[in-house]
Amino acid sequence: MAVLAFTAIGSALGGALLPAGISLLGATLSGAAIGGAIGGLAGSAIDQALLAPTVKTSGPRLQDVQITTSVEGAAVLRVYGRMRVGGQVIWASRFRETSETESHGGKGGGGVETTTYSYSASFAVGLCEGPIDGIGRVWADGEILEPDGFEMRLYTGGEDQLPDPKIVAVEGEEFAPAYRGLAYLVFEELPLERFGNRVPQITVEVIRRPKDERPALEDLVTAVTMIPGASEFAYATDVVERADGFGAWEAENAHLADGRADLIASLDELQTVAPNVSHVSLIVAWHGTDLRVGQCEIWPKAETADKTTRPFQWRVGGLTRDETAIVSLIDGGPAVGGAPADRSVYQAIREMTARGLKVMVTPFIMMDVAADNALPDPYGGERQAAYPWRGRVTCHPAPGQPGSPDGTAAVADDVAAFFGEAEPGDFGWRDDELTVSFDGSEDERSYRRFILHVAKIAQAAGGVDAFLIGTEMIGLTTLRDAPGSYPAVARLKALAADARTMLGPEVRIGYAADWSEFPPHRPADGSNDVAFHLDPLWADEAIDFVGLDNYTPLADWRDGADHLDAEAGWKGPTEAGYLDANIEGGEGFDWYYASPADRAAQLRTPIVDTAHGEHWVFRTKDFRSWWESAHHDRPGGVRAASPTPWVPQSKPIVFCEIGCPAVDKGSNQPNVFVDTKSSESALPHFSSGRRDDLVQRACLAAQIAHWDPEGGHNPVSSLTGERMIDPARIHVWTWDARPPAAFPLFSDVWTDAENWRLGHWITGRLGVAGLREVVADIAGGLGADLQLDDLDGLVRGYMLERIMSPRDAIEPLIDAFGAEASASGGVIRIANRRKAPVAALTPDDLADPGERKPGFTLTRAQASEVPETLKLRHVDPDRDFRQGTVEARRLAGEGKAVREAAFALSLTNEEAQALADGLLIEASVARETGAFALPPSRLALEPGDLVVFTAHGRTTLMRLDEIGEEYVRPAKLARRDPDARDVATVPGETRPPPRPGRPVQPVFEVLDLPLIGEAPAHAPRLAVYSRPWSPVAVFRSDDGERFALDQVLRRAATMGRLAAPLDFHASGRFDRTNVLEVEIGRDKALESVSERVLLGGVNLAAVKGPDGAWEVLQFRVAELVAPGFWRLATLLRGQFGTEEAIGAPTPAGAAFVLIDARTPPSEVGEGLRGIELGWRAGPASRARNDPTYVAAAVRIGARGLMPLAPVRLGAKRVASGDVEITWIRRTRIGGDDFDSRDVRLGEESEAYEVEVISGGETLRTIETDTPSAIYAAADQLADFGTPPALLEIAVRQLSAVVGPGLPTQGTFAL
Repeated sequence: MAVLAFTAIGSALGGALLPAGISLLGATLSGAAIGGAIGGLAGSAIDQALLAPTVKTSGPRLQDVQITTSVEGAAVLRVYGRMRVGGQVIWASRFRETSETESHGGKGGGGVETTTYSYSASFAVGLCEGPIDGIGRVWADGEILEPDGFEMRLYTGGEDQLPDPKIVAVEGEEFAPAYRGLAYLVFEELPLERFGNRVPQITVEVIRRPKDERPALEDLVTAVTMIPGASEFAYATDVVERADGFGAWEAENAHLADGRADLIASLDELQTVAPNVSHVSLIVAWHGTDLRVGQCEIWPKAETADKTTRPFQWRVGGLTRDETAIVSLIDGGPAVGGAPADRSVYQAIREMTARGLKVMVTPFIMMDVAADNALPDPYGGERQAAYPWRGRVTCHPAPGQPGSPDGTAAVADDVAAFFGEAEPGDFGWRDDELTVSFDGSEDERSYRRFILHVAKIAQAAGGVDAFLIGTEMIGLTTLRDAPGSYPAVARLKALAADARTMLGPEVRIGYAADWSEFPPHRPADGSNDVAFHLDPLWADEAIDFVGLDNYTPLADWRDGADHLDAEAGWKGPTEAGYLDANIEGGEGFDWYYASPADRAAQLRTPIVDTAHGEHWVFRTKDFRSWWESAHHDRPGGVRAASPTPWVPQSKPIVFCEIGCPAVDKGSNQPNVFVDTKSSESALPHFSSGRRDDLVQRACLAAQIAHWDPEGGHNPVSSLTGERMIDPARIHVWTWDARPPAAFPLFSDVWTDAENWRLGHWITGRLGVAGLREVVADIAGGLGADLQLDDLDGLVRGYMLERIMSPRDAIEPLIDAFGAEASASGGVIRIANRRKAPVAALTPDDLADPGERKPGFTLTRAQASEVPETLKLRHVDPDRDFRQGTVEARRLAGEGKAVREAAFALSLTNEEAQALADGLLIEASVARETGAFALPPSRLALEPGDLVVFTAHGRTTLMRLDEIGEEYVRPAKLARRDPDARDVATVPGETRPPPRPGRPVQPVFEVLDLPLIGEAPAHAPRLAVYSRPWSPVAVFRSDDGERFALDQVLRRAATMGRLAAPLDFHASGRFDRTNVLEVEIGRDKALESVSERVLLGGVNLAAVKGPDGAWEVLQFRVAELVAPGFWRLATLLRGQFGTEEAIGAPTPAGAAFVLIDARTPPSEVGEGLRGIELGWRAGPASRARNDPTYVAAAVRIGARGLMPLAPVRLGAKRVASGDVEITWIRRTRIGGDDFDSRDVRLGEESEAYEVEVISGGETLRTIETDTPSAIYAAADQLADFGTPPALLEIAVRQLSAVVGPGLPTQGTFAL
């Protein structure tokens, strides 16, 4: 049978080529066994019916995230692409215990010693077979690990890696292994407190790409552009937070759980997955307002006028967000991002330079023209197009439109208005705010102000490698104020000179022309002019290079096989040779389409210069001829005798942008993009709109590889010694400052997230492995002749977690990618599914099978045998590599069965859905099978070939699954639909994943309150709140330097601030006049209660008075009036003796704290009473010196130990002339015992102090042990000279611990 025949072929090959065997995945296989495995693969994998496989195999198991173990002899993992692995603990030291003892002095010489113990561990986790490219995220116990307070070192598993210094220090140099060939992580002194004083479960996102003789895109990329360009804080290296209600701060630019700024995380990812990147073009966008050049203003717009941020506010050129224009809105939110804050741009340049990256700053006009605008359209429409390309800014009406001023002096005036009059001397730099200052006219919203402003930031940041004075302004640079005169080009020359003045001679200055702007200008006015309109700029001494945004077409591919490029023998739009041939050939070089109709019919018009033979003049992508040749304008079609100022080979060409959308047939039209809000949104020619990352990679790799100096296509200038195309500065559009672990997943944060799927981003698309390379790596060294040239695909992630045969490892990949394996002549061929039949057969072409067997059989299985539903499980990279499940369902048919399939592959949800749909379609199609015998004349037919079989008037496309080798060739076939797997990947209605809880600086209060409940009387209460919430550690210090942990608060208090002033009201009775308007955290709530319940002690709150003392009050009615805003009414003021803290009024903004179990007392000792302590409170997961900690200095006043002020103070003169003073004492303990005749004393003994006051001075102090005192007549004469008519007195109860309590005071007429 066929399988046996193939296995025999494989075994023979393996035994002959590998008699000694090799080691694979930890197991030694003989040559014959290896060959047999591959041979079996080739035979059995031809049957691709996943739901009913002919041969049972066992590939990698699909399981949820692995855990870290330490097992002797465990298999070393092998990773392809990007996967999350658990690994093995391969080394560990003993736990390290650290103790810290602190002494705190108290009154009278006493003190308290506190000893705190902490534990840390050093250990190494083996990850997988090396070498790897790098790692991404690291999880500890399922949470993202922040590398804070310890060191983490990665060893990539190279054969030359050295032992880790920590392991050497512990084990000794002689006994420390280097673990060569194994990728591993070393954790040095990892603090264990947050993990319960144990080593946590470590899982790691590993990136490994098998190497190939052909470099992958990740290896080719040396330069990228950095966007989003228009985003207020995306480029900041400080974490910028936006206020979102009381105590709530949302990160503007930190969306990963480890707390890093997005730019930092994005650059880390970039340098991991594209290690050869050395140049970054930083896109800095301001906003254009109008397509009419004379009316177009350039604004640094903000996203909203009322955003509060920390640690700095948005500021651009002295403008704050409430002083500048605001971007247009869509559905109530910003349609585009705001201009980046000056400080953000400054920080980005500094950060990238510090990493060794060479920065080119690229100012970029983003047109903010809303769909509902009422602006006159230069191109004749009812209104200007929505969110158009900046290259459409032109005169009004545009050239070619009736009444256009193009070619007249009026154009010069409009161009002058657009460029403006800002000069280099108008710009300064403020070091205190890291922002540009501008001394010119504040009414100037010009292009020059924009460009020179950005140049000033580049200068202040310490300089940059290169600077662009503009990009893609074809509608502007082709405007004429007279025949052959281009005023915008002259303005750009002047601007380049001014940029040179600011930036100095070391900075490379250029302009980036659009690929359609680069060729000579041929105005459509019947003049027949041909003008190299940009040559005066390219030749200018202030310009160092010819910038070009190169989006020329690299393909003309169509579906099917009946189009010119397929008929020419090319295999497909990802074929490297095909794309390379179109870089200096094909459309825009050899030929062009004169009309859309010609394109549809593939009627190609050759590009020829019949007049002078300079064909390159009319080509859009003949860069070589353009660069090597002198340029002659052709006014009126007549070639000028003298050349333009351009000197051939004098300056290099820099591709400031190259790119390709990740969409089907993207290389047909690389310049288009999908953005539903923009009028420019479009799919490439003949594209199905299906996402296709492979097309994007192939297009980019072809361009970069073509211009590699070793390729022979990139000549060296005889004048400068530089290459024609600067190979190090081919900038790929685009990388994003928003890291791929967050963007585009958080579609609720970024409005452009949906554009990523089919867009030009390479962010999130690097770090994958090619299917060809993965299969070759698994089968590498087997000695079999493996043919993989026609195998394409991208493996996002795949992991071999145990010892298995190559066949077991490869077969799941073949199944998932719809590939086919076959063997012929000792060659194992694995390739993508064939689309076209290789032969057409009829019964007359078949051999007689003999033995009265039928000439052929065609069988159709019952429809009920085809499952109705297929559930497919996979690894979901968008869910931290957990298992995902999708379901495909047939809408018709008799089958009711449910089948399951599992692939240990990393697949996005939409990819998994497309795979499930395709498998179910295949199962339905493949129920038609056939069998017949092939004659010897058909020896060329092999398993896997598609044939068309016609019998009984019916033609069926079938695939040869098995071919035997007998006196005839018995064959088994199954019906095939070559497009069954071409199911469009449709994005589902997925909910954005929950954003990781990111620790933020809390609101923190230390409340010195009266004794409430069972709390220690001397200790203040602690209150913290933040949103998002994370446990807060509170530290205290009595010297401001040594801090001891007070406690960790694991529950957030209900805290807020007064939204309006609270007027005075006396204590002791309900305040039904005032209402307390308060803003609290939006995740907190207050509730109304009855008076009976209120008097039971609930709804107790503290409000911080004007002098810092806390008024304790209660409220009966709580009404929510807006999110986070409450109106509290029916108040009881000055509770627990806090009437002295009642403000008159208490101002808006005063702190509000609900007193309950979430405001526990401090653990401070009583010995620190009266001392001002330093406090620090912040996320318990962060170090005490982290910026998220808030500091405070609060005196331990021991308010709870202080006797309350007496009440009912009175004074009267009796017959003897003495003044009798009386009062009623109060107690701070148990004062609500209404059954007792008198409140308990609450102190060691009863004692009072009475002060006689005059003019603010105390004249006499009387001490007594009863709630009354006598001010003797003689003492009155001594103090006043005569008996006073008015007497001011103050009474305090005395405490043996704290001394005088709170006073009650009054003035009495005697």
